[in-house]
Amino acid sequence: MNIGWLGLQHILHHGGSGYFPQRLVRDYLADHRLMRIAGAPEFSQPAYLVYASEDRAAYLDAALEAIRDLARHETALPPKAARKSPGRRR
Repeated sequence: MNIGWLGLQHILHHGGSGYFPQRLVRDYLADHRLMRIAGAPEFSQPAYLVYASEDRAAYLDAALEAIRDLARHETALPPKAARKSPGRRR
């Protein structure tokens, strides 16, 4: 169960600090509602896919590659505020 968004809402309304996935806080960092703490440790959180070994379907390899592509794309994305969006003034 992922409740990181709930902790983020608490910090946005009441202050504090915490560790959150980059994808969750990217836009808040870009618009300076949150700030990164210099020197704070960074870590990755692995994800695992499980399946019944006797029931490995042919589409599993394609699904794994799609998940890997999505993860590579997610880590390479700039903040939404930095992306060009029509009609948005800076």
